[in-house]
Amino acid sequence: MRYLKRWTVAIALFLALILDGSISHFVPLLQDWGVNCWLTLIGLTLVGLEDEHNHQLIWLGLVLGLIADAYYLGIFGIYTFIFPMAVFGAQQLSRFLPVSFWFRWGTCIIIYAVATLYHFLAFYLVGLTQVSFRIWQSSLMPNLIWAALLSAISYPLWLYLATKFPFLVREETY
Repeated sequence: MRYLKRWTVAIALFLALILDGSISHFVPLLQDWGVNCWLTLIGLTLVGLEDEHNHQLIWLGLVLGLIADAYYLGIFGIYTFIFPMAVFGAQQLSRFLPVSFWFRWGTCIIIYAVATLYHFLAFYLVGLTQVSFRIWQSSLMPNLIWAALLSAISYPLWLYLATKFPFLVREETY
């Protein structure tokens, strides 16, 4: 059971990845506004902010990105880049930002916005979308509101998981 504790964050993030698709599919209001449901991105960001010295989280982000690319998109490189970079950016920012809810909440929203822009640009450059930049801008505010809501609601969960069950860290008694 002690071995399974080290994988609790990874299992929770994988469940968040599954929940992302379910929420996106069953909430038609999100599809109408062009809102991305990235609970996984928020979870990776918050766990990265809490556990800034654990470099295994970057590898976890890479694996989750590969799974998300294979399942949701069919092309590799979008989530495979976004997820590890979100963890890396969060870990680097956590060394300078104060440890408070408001700064972490704001960091989540900023990383969410940057990831949304990267997602749009990658799809536009590859030719998978014909949406103009102006239409993307109109969907940015609902995306940021959704990110603020998701990160505020899930903040206690990700903070608890990151502190009580750090990813692949042995917690043996001395």
